[in-house]
Amino acid sequence: MGLSFFTFFSFPRKQRNPEGVLAGLANTWNDRKFRRQLLAFPFAWMVFAQLQNVVPVYVLETVPGISTSIVSSLLSANALLVVLLGFRASSLLTRRYGTPSKSKVRGLAFGVSFMALGLLALGLLPWLKAFTVYAFVIPFTLGEMLFVPAYQALINEATPPGRTAAYFGMATLTAGVGMGLGNFAGGHLVEAGRILGPGFFPASAGILALGVAYYYQALAKRLEGIPPA
Repeated sequence: MGLSFFTFFSFPRKQRNPEGVLAGLANTWNDRKFRRQLLAFPFAWMVFAQLQNVVPVYVLETVPGISTSIVSSLLSANALLVVLLGFRASSLLTRRYGTPSKSKVRGLAFGVSFMALGLLALGLLPWLKAFTVYAFVIPFTLGEMLFVPAYQALINEATPPGRTAAYFGMATLTAGVGMGLGNFAGGHLVEAGRILGPGFFPASAGILALGVAYYYQALAKRLEGIPPA
């Protein structure tokens, strides 16, 4: 979250809204089209945050036959897949759906949907033992490859001339809030799962992800009918 505040306040002065920081945030929020996209950003980043901190702890505690080296390979596989396939995945999505704005919102929807599949696999496939890690990381990484470029491109497309700091700052703040809440909530869900059952964390996180995906899928269908702010 600290990085979010640094990003927002570190733009050169000439790019800032002359009305000031609070007025710039308020004007950004008043952009109806962008606000619809912004509302689910924190929840999407809550889902994304589970990969780096919460899932490794959960896997070590609940999946039989898992070692620290296997967990570290989870993060390495994630990075390798993003490097090898990230550009191709986002390009295919853009070609499949014609309107640029619509394709980006669908990218958010599909990206979070694949993250949900990965999280649900953790709870549904523990009998795969070490292979459970890869049943999680492959769909989750595919979701990441769709979600992150679509998120950045959507903000860029929504930003009017001279409002870069306000729009990217608002989006980055929501991402920071979502990541912070995601780590906090994920840890508590894992803790609760020690009482309620090991499937409680992946089921809760997966259902949240599916809810976010449904929101963006519905928004993509309505996008072209929304009048400009």
